[in-house]
Amino acid sequence: MKRYLRRFRTLLSLILPCLPLAVSAQIINTDSLKHAGKYAQNSEMRIRALTKLADYYDGINADTCIYYAKLTIAEAIKAHDIRSEAYATGDMAEVFMNQGNYVLAANLDFKILKIFEQLNDSSKIANTYLGMGHLYSLNDTRTSYRYFTSCRIISEKIKDYFNWYWASANLSKYFRKNNQLDSALFYATQAVDIQQQRHLAVSRPFGLLYLATVYTKMNRPELTVKVIREALQLAIATKDPYLNQVQIFYAEQLVDAHRPDSALIYAAKVQNHLTANPDLSTANHLYKVLADIYREKKQYKQAFEYQSMGIKTNDSLYNISQVQQISNLMFNEKQRQTDIKNATIAYQDRIRFYAAIGVLIVAVIIAFILLISYKKQQKANKLLKEQKKVIEQQRDQTNNALSELKTTQTQLIQSEKMASLGELTAGIAHEIQNPLNFVNNFSEVNTELIDEMQEEIDKGDYNEVKAIANDIKENQQKINQHGKRADAIVKGMLEHSRNNSGQKEPTDLNVIAEEFMRLSYHGLRAKDKSFNAELITHFDPGLPKIEVVQQDIGRVMLNLFNNAFYTVNQKAKTAGSNYKPTVEIKTFAPPSGGWGAKVRDNGIGIPDAIKVKIMQPFFTTKPTGEGTGLGLSLSYDIVVKGHGGKLEVESEEGKYTEFKISIPI
Repeated sequence: MKRYLRRFRTLLSLILPCLPLAVSAQIINTDSLKHAGKYAQNSEMRIRALTKLADYYDGINADTCIYYAKLTIAEAIKAHDIRSEAYATGDMAEVFMNQGNYVLAANLDFKILKIFEQLNDSSKIANTYLGMGHLYSLNDTRTSYRYFTSCRIISEKIKDYFNWYWASANLSKYFRKNNQLDSALFYATQAVDIQQQRHLAVSRPFGLLYLATVYTKMNRPELTVKVIREALQLAIATKDPYLNQVQIFYAEQLVDAHRPDSALIYAAKVQNHLTANPDLSTANHLYKVLADIYREKKQYKQAFEYQSMGIKTNDSLYNISQVQQISNLMFNEKQRQTDIKNATIAYQDRIRFYAAIGVLIVAVIIAFILLISYKKQQKANKLLKEQKKVIEQQRDQTNNALSELKTTQTQLIQSEKMASLGELTAGIAHEIQNPLNFVNNFSEVNTELIDEMQEEIDKGDYNEVKAIANDIKENQQKINQHGKRADAIVKGMLEHSRNNSGQKEPTDLNVIAEEFMRLSYHGLRAKDKSFNAELITHFDPGLPKIEVVQQDIGRVMLNLFNNAFYTVNQKAKTAGSNYKPTVEIKTFAPPSGGWGAKVRDNGIGIPDAIKVKIMQPFFTTKPTGEGTGLGLSLSYDIVVKGHGGKLEVESEEGKYTEFKISIPI
């Protein structure tokens, strides 16, 4: 029992500074609330008004707070409102805890914990766990630690920063008392950060005081003094309710620094305040500090007097009977938790028993069904044997049809490839024809200039000879330039066609998109000289090279451009002179990385009814003989199956069609 008493003597210093202050700074109209609490038309309005009054007076006037809390409880019981009853009971428990009536506070905490567990109110459960942690601090610090930790976990999960703050503060004190100073510093810092970042209506000087106590235990006096001075200045400026505790702690630091006179100044301020506002817990702490001050000043008579006063205050504040009663309550709560656990186990055992019986019954039913099924199966086996022969015949017929279909499909795919090759060849021929025309024209001009130069040489006009020679040189440079251009076109196409192994290589897809857009356009121009279209390009210069099969991606781009130019050409035949055929290519980096492209045209669009079919093999909207229906199907297989990408289409009939390709890295 003496051991419990010694522990109980530290209770106020542990509990009272750690209890959350009621938020009463908000100005309310108490007269209107009092009137509503008496004369409101329904119980809900009366309960709401009385609850606000109890919350308002919590921290201002304990007796008034308890009065309105009791009225709230009575009204809530009449209305069968157990939530409001529990809230008001919690207000009373907090007041009794602040007054040092821990037995009554504990009784109320255990009561409301059951209610909040039934209501599954996580915030209130966390708050009650906080109070339970304080109570278990008497004689079971490990259980106290578990309650504080449970409060922190729940509060952090539901973002209840108020209870999270207080749980962190109390965990800091727990670890400080157990000399786990790194953990103590972590939780003290967390509490200060939560208060500052979330602008909680709690005392910031109090949080700084917790941090200073950790620095003291870590023997870091420079940080202790820095933090406690900040707390003291802030407490004085804001008239913080924890000003007395901050001043007492600062006085303790001054005593340790052998500055008893300075320490006495702050202790005297607290003593003057306690004269008008008695507080046994604060007085008990103050008398200890005053005794230390006078011992430091070697005034042993005064030191002895204050030590005696502290002993009397301590005896008034703590007593063995109260410790025993709280210990009994804690034992009862543990027994309740054990009973709940045992009841849960018994319930689970019953469930298992009934489940076993159910499984047995189901097994019997299944066995009966299987027996019936077995007899039916024997009858069905004969029929199955006869059907098997028929199925084998049908299978052979199906295999033959499938072989023929694969042969036909191979022929159609080859036809599609040859059609694409023809269009590609036409585009290449047109691309090469332009630089060859320049080479031929400049060669003819140079031949004429050489004849003129010979005439001028015969005349002896060497100035004119030099001018003609310069013209010949310039023309020769242009011949060389356009010859290189034709060479680059041929090399580029050879580069795209050189690798037939299907290997993926790092590729600049912007280059492929630009080349095949141009080749597709000129391929159509080779068939229809009257066709013209505006080509718009938006290439993202920052796109990385990605590994693709160049031939396959080139075939995809060529097919999309062929379709785009085909549809704008069809629309141009009927849309009138105001219509301007336009094909646009835009490359971009998808959010997931890789390469993406959009091919858009302002052609005839795709009707909604056939939009879902265009990727299917052999489906085409072109006239018979102009399309195989395999272009988009092959493109889809190349992008999706061959490269793990996506091929999507958006279209509005009569306005536009846009194909979107995305290929991941």
